[in-house]
Amino acid sequence: MLLVWSLATAAVGMLASPSSSKGERITAGPWGGVHIALNVGEKDAQVEMDCAHGTIDEVIMLDNKGHFDVAGRYVRERPGPLREGDDTTGRPARYLGDRSGDKLTLTIVLEGGDKVGPYELTRGGRARVMKCR
Repeated sequence: MLLVWSLATAAVGMLASPSSSKGERITAGPWGGVHIALNVGEKDAQVEMDCAHGTIDEVIMLDNKGHFDVAGRYVRERPGPLREGDDTTGRPARYLGDRSGDKLTLTIVLEGGDKVGPYELTRGGRARVMKCR
């Protein structure tokens, strides 16, 4: 009887607490979408967008709701080759988003509050990025 009560109590406890993805990281590899490509590495990530690129300077870890908020940099690009005086370091940025299965939503919030996105990406999906000409 005690065993049955313990199993039933454990089952109710599992139903009452949502599954946690805390400590789970975004899967390494390419993620693609319209106007964006994200290449997630083991310790950081590279982002390519239309007329811009950026870096995520840390591991992208999910909270218990599948959201993330990580630091990085964002660099605007312009047509033509780099010129003396061009900003190649960019601005500090926060990369915010959430993951649901193989889908990722990403918004970039630049220092000062400007926002870029949101973008929708798929793990292993084809990126469609048009670089400045």
